[in-house]
Amino acid sequence: MLNPTMQEVHQIFSALTIPTHQWTEFTSLIETRHFIKDTDIKKCNQEETFLNIVVKGSVGLFICTPLGDVCTNVFYEQEFFCDYLSLIKQEKTVIKSVALEDTGVWSIPFTSMRELYARDRGSLQIAKQIAEHLFVRKHEEQIDLLTLSPEERYLKLLQRRPDMLRRTSLKIIASTGKPEPVAQGDSV
Repeated sequence: MLNPTMQEVHQIFSALTIPTHQWTEFTSLIETRHFIKDTDIKKCNQEETFLNIVVKGSVGLFICTPLGDVCTNVFYEQEFFCDYLSLIKQEKTVIKSVALEDTGVWSIPFTSMRELYARDRGSLQIAKQIAEHLFVRKHEEQIDLLTLSPEERYLKLLQRRPDMLRRTSLKIIASTGKPEPVAQGDSV
């Protein structure tokens, strides 16, 4: 996986309505990182320092509890992920991110993003749309959790990500969004 071109970044962000001229500097902030399956990308009780985009592979967000890790989200190619609470507050949290497969990500350091926002007020539009995207996703998941049966949520998940069963353990899929401990590394 090579460093991204502006066109590749723009393709991932195509759902966002950002003028093309704002991508050049934003693209220059991206760092390419690779993680082996079951490697922590962000450890529990650490501060999040990157906004990430999955380029290849998958990532799970887990809440660390005394009973075990509980999966709250799974992310696949062309999806943003991070411990957003930690990123925004710049505080440690009990959330960790783990590569569920061998995974490549494009990461944007939070400090670099803040410097860009200070230099180029137009780049705040990118940050705003990323935040809105993450907010909408999380609230849609919470609404589904409260209004759909487990079977309906499962079917909706498989409709959105038909390859999920092949790529993600059943224990992780079953636990996503509900407070039951998950032993990491379990397979289908």
